[in-house]
Amino acid sequence: MTKTKTFLLSLVMAFLAAGLSSCDDVEYDPADAPFLGSWIQDSGATGFTFFSNSSGYYTNYYDGDVVEFTWDYDDWYLNIYFIEDEWNYQWDFTPDMELELYDTYTSQTIYFYPI
Repeated sequence: MTKTKTFLLSLVMAFLAAGLSSCDDVEYDPADAPFLGSWIQDSGATGFTFFSNSSGYYTNYYDGDVVEFTWDYDDWYLNIYFIEDEWNYQWDFTPDMELELYDTYTSQTIYFYPI
């Protein structure tokens, strides 16, 4: 191979490698979500249960209502889809491993403990 061909091949490979490593469409598998399981709000008022198949339950402990939902997430956001509504949160864990949900609509932060 000539030096020019080797250089061009190296250049093409570098562009391919850069393109593959900078892909923005990362898929987040719900089975890998770090908040799978059941959580109760620190006030005891409500709770969430997240299953690995992107489904879950929202429970209002005051009136006993239980509502099914689906969900998806990424590194920063958790989106919960009800039949006629959608809730959007920024999520994180506190140092005490509480699930911290910042409601992007109401600008309120709520905390949940694992149960």
